[in-house]
Amino acid sequence: MSEAAQAALAIRDALGRVASSAESPLRARLSLDVGEIVIGVIGTPMRRSVALIGPTINLAARLLKQIPPGGIIATEAVVARLSAQNPTVARRFSLLDDQLELRGFENQYVSAYALR
Repeated sequence: MSEAAQAALAIRDALGRVASSAESPLRARLSLDVGEIVIGVIGTPMRRSVALIGPTINLAARLLKQIPPGGIIATEAVVARLSAQNPTVARRFSLLDDQLELRGFENQYVSAYALR
């Protein structure tokens, strides 16, 4: 998990450097969740692509709408793992909402943390 968080930070920093020197800034939202996913090839023989699917992917996609461009958001599970693996990075996340209800996850509440 520590590697994923550090990769998200590196991506955000790299995009920030490119944006400062470009006419039209390139900004992205990044989300982190932990769980099982399914990786598979989809499409026709003439046009195939690799897809990641599963509840973990869906939750991470829904979380993206909760932060502005340039932000990084993570679930409580991510921050808990980071606390054990890399406390310095974990401390950079602060609670955004402890009862976040996301579309597609009705009656399930998510604790979301945003990078300060």
